[in-house]
Amino acid sequence: MAYATKYRLEIADIHGIIWKVDIQKDNFAGDIITLTGSGSPIEFEFYGEDDIFTQNILGSKATIEVVCQTDYAYSELFTSNNLEYKVLIYHGVTLYWTGYLLVNNYNEPYACPPYYLKLTATDGLGLLKDFRFDGLGYTGREKASKIIYDILSKVNITSFTEYVNLFGVTMTANVNTSPFDQFGIDTDIFVPDTCYDALEKILSLLNAGIRQDQGVFTIYRFRELLHTTMYGRTFTSATDKSSVTKVPAQLINRNGSSSFEEVGGNRSQIAQLKTLYLNYDMGFKESCLEKYDFKANDFVYSGGAWGISPWTNSLGPAIFPLSTEIPAEDKGVYLYANAGLFTLASIAQTIPGVKSQDYKFSLSLEYRFNSAANHTAPQIDVVIVISDGINTKYWTGSAWSDNSSFVSLAYNSDLNAGWTEWETVTKVIDSIPIDGDMTVILSPAKSGTSNVNVAYRNVKLCIPSSSGINDLGIGYTVTAATYGQEIEKEYTLGDGYSTLVPVENQLINYQGIINGYVNSVVSNPGTAWNTYTAGSVDGQADPIIELIGGELGGQYERPRDLLDIDLYETSANAHLKIIGNLQDTMNQYNGSNRMFGISRGTFDVKFRKWSLSLCEIL
Repeated sequence: MAYATKYRLEIADIHGIIWKVDIQKDNFAGDIITLTGSGSPIEFEFYGEDDIFTQNILGSKATIEVVCQTDYAYSELFTSNNLEYKVLIYHGVTLYWTGYLLVNNYNEPYACPPYYLKLTATDGLGLLKDFRFDGLGYTGREKASKIIYDILSKVNITSFTEYVNLFGVTMTANVNTSPFDQFGIDTDIFVPDTCYDALEKILSLLNAGIRQDQGVFTIYRFRELLHTTMYGRTFTSATDKSSVTKVPAQLINRNGSSSFEEVGGNRSQIAQLKTLYLNYDMGFKESCLEKYDFKANDFVYSGGAWGISPWTNSLGPAIFPLSTEIPAEDKGVYLYANAGLFTLASIAQTIPGVKSQDYKFSLSLEYRFNSAANHTAPQIDVVIVISDGINTKYWTGSAWSDNSSFVSLAYNSDLNAGWTEWETVTKVIDSIPIDGDMTVILSPAKSGTSNVNVAYRNVKLCIPSSSGINDLGIGYTVTAATYGQEIEKEYTLGDGYSTLVPVENQLINYQGIINGYVNSVVSNPGTAWNTYTAGSVDGQADPIIELIGGELGGQYERPRDLLDIDLYETSANAHLKIIGNLQDTMNQYNGSNRMFGISRGTFDVKFRKWSLSLCEIL
């Protein structure tokens, strides 16, 4: 998008600093129109719950109130889409906030001008609810940094900063490295979600939130607000990043100790924790194969042939979505039997990194034939092969062989011309002989010396764990006191539990299990995670559910303070950091200042006044 400024508002705050609002329009070319502000022309609102640990996406909005000298002078601002008008708000020459005008909140006085008109802009995080995650076009696993970057790009956020120092033991951990480009996620787990939902699930896994602070969209782990220095990285693409630091401490002015003057408020408390329940449901896959049901809208037509990634075609022009033959069938792939036996079109998919195991797995599929002539009972030959680059093993239907082979799926009756009904067949395989990449190949059928057209759908390759657990549900409980509140949280992402499910094939079986990378190759990261502060790893080596559970349990181990207070920024160039801790020497626990995170707040720019809700962080 090519934005250019169409409207501009400039005001001075009580310190004499000029604040500028530029309202930019996509593809605009022309002169800038000057706006006149009201008595309170710019206000911000930062959203949040009382308890910062119960939220992950913390949006914000800006309200710009202007004088309207003629009826409906700015009505065009309410008839666009939500990304057509970009809002940039500057403190002096420094960008303070960025967002987009909301078009669905039109409300204008029906009276003789002049009158005040309010324009409302959002930072864009809430607009992520308007975008389906599957519109990002992923297949398979992606690094978390790419997923986050691509999600934010949907609302034209082209960089983000993260202060997340939580690393698996197989990752490189120092102030210059990020966990986000060292672990990946099976993107299929987010297919039912919006981009907003997917981002929220990733952040919840890490006990982290995202909000805009002084023009920077920042992901941060809440407990890192307790550090003297926060260490982070700014991503300007899915792969490019640079190191940054932040000092989170901010002091309320007591005896001249800070530039924030407190002018009154109220104190309350959050009850301590009785019991915390964390539940992980990783989502057992119906099939280890991607696009196993061959949905019609998953096919792409290009270069004269149909394709459906990650399936590969041996003869593209002979492979179609079944809907091209039977429009009512929205699932299925149709393989046309070209002339010449054993020169058939085929479609194949490879599952990388399959681990050997001594327990059973299965292949099931549905098929139906289409023939212009009658045939004796046709036969489908499905190839299941695994290779480690040196050794190759083929399943024969009863054992693994070093020789090229196939599994025969026989149709039990003669075939009449035309379409048959769907048939289902299942084959159980006793073991996986070697570690390697497993490939499934589907072809048309044979009948004597003739080839027969065939359609497939619901091709399910299922590799369950040795314990027979088909739904990796892990519970973790923290009991902190004999009375207090009970908290239950649900997770869909995390690492596995080797005590419940063997490490073998977890990444293949469960959508929600995150992976590591070794030289960019997907690997199982194990079940040991540590937090990191500058210069050292804390050495916890806990499964992530225990590490997060321990943090949350510690956060509620005693009643915590909530404060609702008003503050003034008494220095012209000292801004309150939304991502930071606020301390007050008159409010201590065991001789140390209590530290508060900012849950929500409003900011009146002209008077530099904040109304804040603060949550104590332990």
